[in-house]
Amino acid sequence: MKSVLDSMARKSIMSYIRQTPNIHLERIAQMITPHVVFDYDKLEKMYVNGIARGLIASVKDDDGLRRFFAVNNKGKTIYVDIDNCQDIELLSAVNGKMEIKLKGISKSYSKVKKQHEILKGQISMQEYMSERKAAHV
Repeated sequence: MKSVLDSMARKSIMSYIRQTPNIHLERIAQMITPHVVFDYDKLEKMYVNGIARGLIASVKDDDGLRRFFAVNNKGKTIYVDIDNCQDIELLSAVNGKMEIKLKGISKSYSKVKKQHEILKGQISMQEYMSERKAAHV
């Protein structure tokens, strides 16, 4: 996907993001706004599609679990009702997407847990860095 920001603006904003420990979305939006030319037709479509995605995602089963999940099917996004789907390929695509997200969440959870341990003084930064290096070998 092509960036809507020119490379200099993007570099500057990304530098700010990387150097700032806690970021408010509004601040980044303020930095982006002067560099964006708005296409109101695209904005309208994005807004309406966002509402549609929200409605689809809000459909739950009797246990309160989501029924629909988005997957790419032949270059188009399709929302699969996992309770009623009869297509094994679509269910496999949903499963694969969930596995990728689960791995990412697991890694992020471990990272947060380690930082929490460092801040509580349960492990040293040196121990953390040693564990991190060992994990990437």
